[in-house]
Amino acid sequence: MNGQRSLWTDYTQEQISDERTGGPVGRDHPDTSKRAATKVRSGSQRYKVLHALYDWGGQTAFELSKRVSHDDGRTIAPNQIATRLGELRDLGLVVRSRQFDDGPWLERAATPGNRGIVHEITLVGIHVLLAER
Repeated sequence: MNGQRSLWTDYTQEQISDERTGGPVGRDHPDTSKRAATKVRSGSQRYKVLHALYDWGGQTAFELSKRVSHDDGRTIAPNQIATRLGELRDLGLVVRSRQFDDGPWLERAATPGNRGIVHEITLVGIHVLLAER
């Protein structure tokens, strides 16, 4: 796709490229977090999250954090995965899963006492992932 926009979404191919860096950070976070956010390989993480959803089906951020890792083998924290899922939702490449059409969100256990919403790859996400391979 070479950076061209898809017919179906505002997605551009470089948004899941290894070269893409930078990610969102809260206004109230410390300067160290803001500096780190400029260096995160968000495109690579987006690709890895998409790939995991394609391979494993619907997953929570917590589940994905056990399957998705940095290039050096360290796992990616659930909060970073959740950020990538939000970005991928905004791009139309993943959606939150529902228990049934227009029903409640599909949730699964995460950390003790907590639940996470299951996300799944969209048809556009599959198209994008396969075009990147």
